[in-house]
Amino acid sequence: MIRKEEMSVGMNRKITLKASRVNAGLTLKEASEKIGVTSQSLISWEHGTYGIKLGTACKLCRLYGCKLTDIDWPGVELDDVV
Repeated sequence: MIRKEEMSVGMNRKITLKASRVNAGLTLKEASEKIGVTSQSLISWEHGTYGIKLGTACKLCRLYGCKLTDIDWPGVELDDVV
């Protein structure tokens, strides 16, 4: 498990979406239910199989207690978004 202090943007470390969920103490089922998506959708985003909408990514970050820039989003350049 990644320690919370390693999630600091100041340290320029990024963690995976799954690690963010685990650090928040949530199961796949709990997290998907809280934001109103299927577990399969969340798995697809965690594996980078499918892209994620910005609004959904923001919901996950609020749920996980992190910033968009803390997470390594597969196939996404945040400079183009943020």
